[in-house]
Amino acid sequence: MRSGPRWRRFRRANAEQAREVLLMVARRMALPERLEGDGLKFERRGFAAAISIHVGARLNVEVSFRLNGEIPGWVTVSSLGLRRALLEQIGLRDVQVGDAEFDRRLEVWGSDQEDIRLRLLPAIRNLLLQVDRRWDFFWRLTPDHVSLRARMVPVDPYQVETLAGMAYQILDLLDLQSPADLVVSPLQEKLDDETRCPICGFPLSKGFVVRCHKCHTAHHAECWKFNGLCATFACGSQSHD
Repeated sequence: MRSGPRWRRFRRANAEQAREVLLMVARRMALPERLEGDGLKFERRGFAAAISIHVGARLNVEVSFRLNGEIPGWVTVSSLGLRRALLEQIGLRDVQVGDAEFDRRLEVWGSDQEDIRLRLLPAIRNLLLQVDRRWDFFWRLTPDHVSLRARMVPVDPYQVETLAGMAYQILDLLDLQSPADLVVSPLQEKLDDETRCPICGFPLSKGFVVRCHKCHTAHHAECWKFNGLCATFACGSQSHD
């Protein structure tokens, strides 16, 4: 039973070991040594990211990224387990993506079958198969985050670094708009209360603004991000200064 002084000592010892592993990973990957809770916190291409070691959990090593909510639905992929066996007994099957090895070895679930097939590009499927050859794992993609969790016993910094590298590659292949893609820059000149944002209509004197690269019209940075392009009639530029 997981209680009592012996279990608490075990958890403390393993938590300290996990901390040392994360610090070693930070040094090897040139990341800031910023530990919060059970994770190493940093940024990757503008996305808030974390490498975590969950002491006592079955899938104990996790690499995760906070997303900006632009994608619809959700997708999970995991090593074969009890869930598929139970559901097949009542005539249900996980999503088949048309890749014989991938469909045989991994469970796939999600909110929309067609969207799942679009998200699970061949390169992503290949990476997840590589993960499966090394560890038991669970991968989840939602509008708000993407995470890759694996079982590592013992927890090895070189293996954690390998898992992080694979998670990086999957994030890049998803081709999501990064928060870093929107460069927010305040205008140097004074914008009075009569100068209005063409999207929201409120004064540009409040908040950060950006200028359309093509026609130089000023917009609130958040309004530009919401609209995705210049609001000036017939301009249509998607880039700004």
